[in-house]
Amino acid sequence: MNYFYKGEISASKSIYNRLLIVQHYYPQIKLKGNTTSEDVLNLISSLQALKQGENVFEIGEGGTTFRFFAFLLSRKKGVYHLKMKGNLKNRPHEELTEILSRLGSELEWTQSGCNLYSQGWPESLTEIEVKATKTSQNLTGLILNSIDLKKSFTIYIKDEIESFSYFEMTLKLLKQIGFKVNFIRDKFKNSKIVIDPTTDVAEQTVPIEPDISSVFSVAAAAVLKGSICIENIPKASLQPDVKFIEIFKNINAKFEISEFQSCNQLSVFTSAHLRPIQIDLSQTPDLFPVLSILCAHIPGKSVLYGAMQLKFKESNRIKSIINILKQMNIQYQENDDGIILNGNSRIDKIKKIEVETFKDHRIAMAAGLLMHAGWNVKIDNASVVNKSFPEFWNILGLRADCL
Repeated sequence: MNYFYKGEISASKSIYNRLLIVQHYYPQIKLKGNTTSEDVLNLISSLQALKQGENVFEIGEGGTTFRFFAFLLSRKKGVYHLKMKGNLKNRPHEELTEILSRLGSELEWTQSGCNLYSQGWPESLTEIEVKATKTSQNLTGLILNSIDLKKSFTIYIKDEIESFSYFEMTLKLLKQIGFKVNFIRDKFKNSKIVIDPTTDVAEQTVPIEPDISSVFSVAAAAVLKGSICIENIPKASLQPDVKFIEIFKNINAKFEISEFQSCNQLSVFTSAHLRPIQIDLSQTPDLFPVLSILCAHIPGKSVLYGAMQLKFKESNRIKSIINILKQMNIQYQENDDGIILNGNSRIDKIKKIEVETFKDHRIAMAAGLLMHAGWNVKIDNASVVNKSFPEFWNILGLRADCL
């Protein structure tokens, strides 16, 4: 088989950033996985700078980088400046600000990012009430920075948890390592997390899964053109985006999963007779940009719904994708939680499409899918993929400096 790429995908930035916080408190835990994701590198450099006594940190534009690290800093008394890029400062931070305030910290927004004034967590603190209706990252950041407390700590959660699947991934990851984190949910949509003191976390090496969102972005390209073989896929991934396998089945994509002793291998091939899909993306919003472009090539009505959080990502991803669909002459209906589109497998690809990424890495990957499928595309910021998947253009056989 002639694959346009055969090999592994770099480690999950979502899992990596979670484990970096864990490792800060439990250095006996070693991490096994390679990535050049800017989000991960920024957190690594910030943690190193903190150890060296610095108080100014380059956060970049990563939501997990900022939120996880802000909670870590709130444990320590001091004044810190976090420098940001892109749209990070403008994303919803009301819930973060409220939680930090209850922990004894204050955020002050500046032109370059924010200042964090921390008194450290009160010694008497044993419980806190929070909301996670905009993002689960604040709740995750709070949990990750509570694992080394010497007494039981309870987090009461009001209302539903946005992106519950990522929150659930955090709990599973911590339990696998040996932490005692219990989630209790009641019938009135309120719930609580009890984090018991843990003193017996073993010295261990934790392997980090490949980034499944990145796997999907190149596997979707193969559905439209060519073949790809991705190695070292976990047999049971913690990442919610593994749902893309179910999506591939539903759209009649041609793929094979080969089982090996410790992992799987995924092969994806050019697929004819694709079917449109109706899919709830509430727990997998990162699939939306690339999936939208894939569905634009599938005849019939596809309905992508359930992802209200799309408006609050690196860009408003619904509007960012619509900017592309308009130029493709794809009929669509914009909704608050996604889109309905009428795909067409016989689209005229002669027309030049100009993609404005709004500095959003997943919009750039959606543009990459178009290029791979043969469209004439001009993209304003190809290097923005470095946030999560710097190898993206090379894997598709495209040179980012020529885009």
